[in-house]
Amino acid sequence: MARAAVSLGVRDLATAAGVSTNTITRLERGETLHARTVARVRAALESAGVEFIAANGGGPGIRLRNWRWHIEVYKGNVAPPLPPEYFPDFQALFDRLREVKLGLDEADVVNVHCPSSATQAQRDAIKAIGGVPN
Repeated sequence: MARAAVSLGVRDLATAAGVSTNTITRLERGETLHARTVARVRAALESAGVEFIAANGGGPGIRLRNWRWHIEVYKGNVAPPLPPEYFPDFQALFDRLREVKLGLDEADVVNVHCPSSATQAQRDAIKAIGGVPN
């Protein structure tokens, strides 16, 4: 349910968590996994925008964070993109974008999804370091 809520495929989540696709499948079937493996998957889901809700009388659950900024990295002409990274504000996105661009090749593209409230100055800053604002 959490994986589908953020539109991640099994391969995407496995890659983001650093585990195999079989591990994701076993987790989704309810099989017991090592605590460190579950923690890695949880961290990957949280970085994709899932917020886990503790049991508070109604049982545990999830909700999506209100992320307004996110980036998608396209490696060369390979589709689909790497799993998206989400950010709560422009500064967090901008700092990460600078890091990401350092490790990319000329053919790689970084799409930056901006909220409607993004200013022209923010869009220009994204372009200046090689991002493609959408």
